Amino acid sequence: NWLESRFLEGPNTKEDAQSILDTVFYSKVRQLEFQAKYIIGCYGRFEKINEEYLSVIKAILCNRDDVIFFVFGPGDRSLTTHYFAKNGLQDRVIISGASDYPHILGRGLDVFCEQWPFWSGQSSLEVMAKGIPVVSYICGDLSLWSEPYLSLRDSELVTTSHQEYIDTVIRLLEDKEYYRNKQNSVKEVSKKVTNLDER
Repeated sequence: NWLESRFLEGPNTKEDAQSILDTVFYSKVRQLEFQAKYIIGCYGRFEKINEEYLSVIKAILCNRDDVIFFVFGPGDRSLTTHYFAKNGLQDRVIISGASDYPHILGRGLDVFCEQWPFWSGQSSLEVMAKGIPVVSYICGDLSLWSEPYLSLRDSELVTTSHQEYIDTVIRLLEDKEYYRNKQNSVKEVSKKVTNLDER
């Protein structure tokens, strides 16, 4: 419907989106010394990113040498930049500021790695509408912040420990059939937002 196409899928045609991806995003990927097979990441305010989250992303990068991490959004990027630099992973990440093309750049991700304890809002729904799985983590005593969003996530991709989060991301990258199933399921979840008959 119109609401779904404008709110979740974005205003650009697939051809326009691919052209912008090639110019704005994949050119940065090609500049890395490290050539990746998979791209994980997120977008949103950098204030939502903390060292605990970055340590989990680090574990995924150390487990899989064919993955890079892409993150962009408004706010102070220094914590993220310094964390990967001090861990020798600066060649495995792309860190960028706010973009005029969030709908489009989200298409470049294979897996959206959601931040915590404050989950993403519209950005996660945007990527799910494009069939990109979103992996989330319920953070202990702060789970109350996440509960309102549970119906807007694939329950199999909501994890309760760091290791489960890591394992889920890696499974999505390794298991093609599982990935395809999750692509379909997250698309269905995103449709709940714009299906006014079901709200």
